[in-house]
Amino acid sequence: MMEAPDAAIMEQRWGFLAPWCNVLQYRINYRTLEDAPLDVWGGQSRALHVMLPRRVGIYGEINDERSFQIEFQNTREALSLLAAVEHVDHMAWKFLLLKYCGVDLGKPGDEIFETEIPVRFCVLIESQAETDLIQLCGVNQRRYMSEGYVNTLGRIAELGGLGKNADGVDLDIPVRVIFNSTPKYDVMNKLTIEPIQNLVNIQAAEKIIREEWESYNWSLENQPVDSGMLRCTLVLEPMIADLRVFGCGNEIVETMASLI
Repeated sequence: MMEAPDAAIMEQRWGFLAPWCNVLQYRINYRTLEDAPLDVWGGQSRALHVMLPRRVGIYGEINDERSFQIEFQNTREALSLLAAVEHVDHMAWKFLLLKYCGVDLGKPGDEIFETEIPVRFCVLIESQAETDLIQLCGVNQRRYMSEGYVNTLGRIAELGGLGKNADGVDLDIPVRVIFNSTPKYDVMNKLTIEPIQNLVNIQAAEKIIREEWESYNWSLENQPVDSGMLRCTLVLEPMIADLRVFGCGNEIVETMASLI
């Protein structure tokens, strides 16, 4: 349970991450895992859900591509920095989620508040935005890092007691896509193929990501982590999807599951 003096210490020690956490405000929440098999993430009933930036705003306004890419990279790097904090200080991770990211973790004494929150992200992506998944979990997260991100990661490593000559630390951050399995119907009240097409597109994006990393891992780009540093990698795991809502039998569900 975090008392006021502890909160003040946390603020002084970790407050420099506030701008990064602000990027995630209204984008991240801690809630029940829906449509998830019992073996997903050790049967955890809750996970952090992240709404990725969208090209089309809630009022239908279209963001220009450059602004969207900047916002997307900021979001990706903010998630990685939070994961780095958890690696060195779990209480600081919860403090940042609660105070600066606006995540509802309940109150002191509540089961949710007192339970450790693992670093696992479920991402929600808009329709026909499967290429954004490649930007999130592909090799670009290694190739394109902002100066602010690299400097902040170094500061986290220092606060975590990682000496300048110590071996660098690789952090893999599990990510799963939550597939919107709500059926869609046309004006004739007939089931459309759009959700299934989106599912296939996500599967194609996952394949591209695997191929990117296979190529990267065998290339000269794949270098050890610098001494005294942390390196965060968002690692895509199989998506969460319940295909039974489309009337699929168990055999079809198992076949589709083998593809994703």
